[in-house]
Amino acid sequence: MAIPLLFLQPSFFLLSSTVLTETLFALVFVIALRLHLSGRVKAGMIVASLLILVRPEGFFIGVLWGAWWIADRESRIEDRGSRIERRSSIQSSILDLLSSILDPRLLLLATGMMLWWIAAYLIMRDPLWIVHDWPTDWRPDGKANGTGPIWWYAALLPLIVGPLLIAPFIAGLWRLLKRREFMCGVSAFLVLFVAHSLMFWRGWFGSAGYARYFVCVSPAVALIALAGWNELAERRAEFFGSARRSLAATAIAGSFLISVSYVDSWKFTRDARAVDEMFQWFRANQRPVARLICSQAYMWIVFDRDQWERPAFTADRDHNLALVRQSPPHTLVFWDEETGPKWYGLRAGDFESAGYTRLKSQAFFLEGLFFRLPWDRFGGPRVQHMSLLYKD
Repeated sequence: MAIPLLFLQPSFFLLSSTVLTETLFALVFVIALRLHLSGRVKAGMIVASLLILVRPEGFFIGVLWGAWWIADRESRIEDRGSRIERRSSIQSSILDLLSSILDPRLLLLATGMMLWWIAAYLIMRDPLWIVHDWPTDWRPDGKANGTGPIWWYAALLPLIVGPLLIAPFIAGLWRLLKRREFMCGVSAFLVLFVAHSLMFWRGWFGSAGYARYFVCVSPAVALIALAGWNELAERRAEFFGSARRSLAATAIAGSFLISVSYVDSWKFTRDARAVDEMFQWFRANQRPVARLICSQAYMWIVFDRDQWERPAFTADRDHNLALVRQSPPHTLVFWDEETGPKWYGLRAGDFESAGYTRLKSQAFFLEGLFFRLPWDRFGGPRVQHMSLLYKD
């Protein structure tokens, strides 16, 4: 049941076919979690240290992992009864805590950061490359992506857990907290929930209030929901009687339909169909390509090209235009009229003014595959415009 309860989370279902980093974070997280729970604590710490290489949430999970290790060490000391004569409970507790914090094995949680730093230096030959390359809008109080109420993520629980699975999730969270079971998974979810709620509320670090951030701990969310599922099944067995299996099947089928509807209604995923159509046209009208510049990641994927080909674009339009002019002959540009202007300040016409020839330009009216809704808001048609431009 843990597997369907993972995929039936609408945000996880949405991201399971994308190239965003939350699902990679969830994979590394669940590997580290399994190592930790199976007693291979040091190996779990090393794997958990790699999370910071995937997403910034790795910092919070890394700190939490250190707290788990200290708590586990303290419990092991007490279980062994290693101290026969204790000076006082408060004093000994402070000394035990200090010895745990100063234990060199905690440095295993810095392994990923050290590897990141070493790799950055070997590749870029800049000992402060990570500092110099850090996103300019990722400041502690930047409010780059707006703010929202402190209860924002509580309201997004239907997208994080699934509307029909909220009751099992809350029941599981209450059960596990009350019995102090699976506290590593529970605390991982709660730490990110509190951290993201505060960051979006205060506008810290460019937090944008996306439900998809919780895909990072979606395996823990699935297991918490499973604990609640079992709790409700045990407590309500007599009440539901023979209808229990039918209700369970209905909840799963309903959650699947909701997840499919959510993905189908997400306008941005439809751009892939437009990208595929433009790519097929280019295959029928091939030209030599020395460099590919794209506005969306999927464009590189269909061309099977490396994203590092792209110039070092920033939010500075003039800087980006200068890089475009410096690109070598036989540079192909695959650009859309939403992400391109929003992220880089460039439109297809800017490339033409920089000496590029427009090979093809097409407008798209993209509707859902299964649910075609008439309104312009979430789920309605997506209007997109894409262009292929070439530098001879």
